[in-house]
Amino acid sequence: MDSGNYKAINSPSANVGHHIDSSVNIDIGQSFNDRQARIDSLNDVISQLDLSNIAKDHPVIQKAQRELGKVRDEIAESSEPDKSSVKKWLENAKNLMGTATLGLEVTEAARKLFELFGVS
Repeated sequence: MDSGNYKAINSPSANVGHHIDSSVNIDIGQSFNDRQARIDSLNDVISQLDLSNIAKDHPVIQKAQRELGKVRDEIAESSEPDKSSVKKWLENAKNLMGTATLGLEVTEAARKLFELFGVS
């Protein structure tokens, strides 16, 4: 088996380019209602950022909104959401939002969101 010619495609035990971290501790919700609560919370934070107009002039906050949108889409569209990606996107959004001065409404909505997911 020459490493230059080996192709893992169709190999039954190959999971090329995709690592699943079973140690990821994030609460994406178990029931439809749990997941819907998280989606609603994500929508709330995203819309609060829009209403505050901070995203309009702050590219970092626009990136945070995109990260939150990725989380929302992953939870809404996947029957088995990728927890490691969800955690990464949430942590990115949290770190990005921490660099801006946000209003009380946005800060409170974000705090509730991160608590729902268990991101501290």
